[in-house]
Amino acid sequence: MSEESYKRGEKSLALWYYSVALAYLNLTESEWANAPHPYFIGGGLQSERDVPYNITGIREEVYKKALAFAEKKGKGPYAELLSNYVLLELRELDEHALPKLSDPNNPLLKYYPSATYEAYLRLLGMVIALEIFSSYFS
Repeated sequence: MSEESYKRGEKSLALWYYSVALAYLNLTESEWANAPHPYFIGGGLQSERDVPYNITGIREEVYKKALAFAEKKGKGPYAELLSNYVLLELRELDEHALPKLSDPNNPLLKYYPSATYEAYLRLLGMVIALEIFSSYFS
């Protein structure tokens, strides 16, 4: 590996970290950052199940943004980044976390809405980071 290619790789890695940080900063100013956090009462987590997490809405937003990105830049390294950072975890969430939310016998049901919402929020941040990162090389 030449010194020039090493420096180019180092710059692109720095741009990736910058893109991720900028994406999460942008996400804090979006409507999705206004979700409530579970709170503790007398040492135990809240017992109400009606905490207003819009899991369906954020899931739909992640899918829309990921599909739009895939249509626009779905070839080459961006397809691999999208697959590794977003699509695999999205499939995992859809197959394992969503069924647990609808199971009334799940003893950890009170933990799942918050954790699931935060997982989809993280994925939305990754899609935004990919959009920002790809804009540097277009």
